[in-house]
Amino acid sequence: MKRLKKLLAAVTICTLLAGGGILSPVYEGAAYVQAAAVKLNVTNSELKIGATLQLKLNGAEKTTRWYSNNEKIAKVSKSGLVTALGKGTVKITAVTGTKKYTSTIKIIPKELTATEVYQKTEKATTEVIAYLSEEEYSLGTGFFIDDGVLVTNYHVVAGGKVIGIVTYDGKVLPATKVLGYDRDIDIAILKIDTQNEVLTTNTEGVTVGETVYSLGSPLGLTATFAEGMISAASRVLEGVTYIQTTAPMSRGNSGGPLLNRYGQVMGINTWQVSEGQNLNFSIHIKELERVKTTNPITVTEFFELSKDDREEGQELTYRLTKGFETQELTTDDSLSLPSIYLEITASY
Repeated sequence: MKRLKKLLAAVTICTLLAGGGILSPVYEGAAYVQAAAVKLNVTNSELKIGATLQLKLNGAEKTTRWYSNNEKIAKVSKSGLVTALGKGTVKITAVTGTKKYTSTIKIIPKELTATEVYQKTEKATTEVIAYLSEEEYSLGTGFFIDDGVLVTNYHVVAGGKVIGIVTYDGKVLPATKVLGYDRDIDIAILKIDTQNEVLTTNTEGVTVGETVYSLGSPLGLTATFAEGMISAASRVLEGVTYIQTTAPMSRGNSGGPLLNRYGQVMGINTWQVSEGQNLNFSIHIKELERVKTTNPITVTEFFELSKDDREEGQELTYRLTKGFETQELTTDDSLSLPSIYLEITASY
């Protein structure tokens, strides 16, 4: 009996706390060891494209597995290192045992220097030369939006018997088809048999005062890059939305990209008011969606449909009519035929 009492005395006697359902030692100084809380070190964050973020699941005793719900926006390594790849919002999930922990990360574009914008966009921007006759050609600019798909102004290629594309490395390639065009908007979409760099379209909106860049071949000066700013975010003229800018433009810039500080295309450079100063206009890139590409035609067919815009002297014109002094603006880019045409016809 004495031995039993000694045994019982050595045992910790616990009582049930009232209403708590928690066992607590009755003797002073006794305590339970609690498991460490498991949680992510970051549950919400913002990253610029190209940046990384190290996620950690603190307190996890078992192996942690990491997953991204959209690897086009961000990927995550086995160790939890997140790399931002594209604009958007992504959820990164850590799984340990049967538990899941999620971090929400917003990926935003990285602002580029002027040099970085040029380097990012030069290879996707081209010269466009349309042969009009034995003595004349139309010179402009274009840019790729997909493999072998190039955007330019309609007035640059209208009436062209042969349309040549001069790439950044000097290659001269013929356009094989016109995928779609709209004379009123002044856009043409061409098909070229090539693989190429592409430009992405603007996702950041248009703000007055923001820095922008023009890239093209003014007066045949290939790959001329110039800086300006947005003067007016939206000018709707005859049903077409334009962006007004101070970025320098001349004949030959037509059809080229207006670029933002992320290297994205905001507009298609098109015309200017020559009587004023720094009054340059780009077709808003959203207008590209209005050009139908369901019925591609050959360049020869396009020539027959568009030649009257050249032959009858019906140069494309635009009028400022809403709140402006009315002025007629010409977009004729016809120049003397250069020797490069021989390269175009030879490869056609």
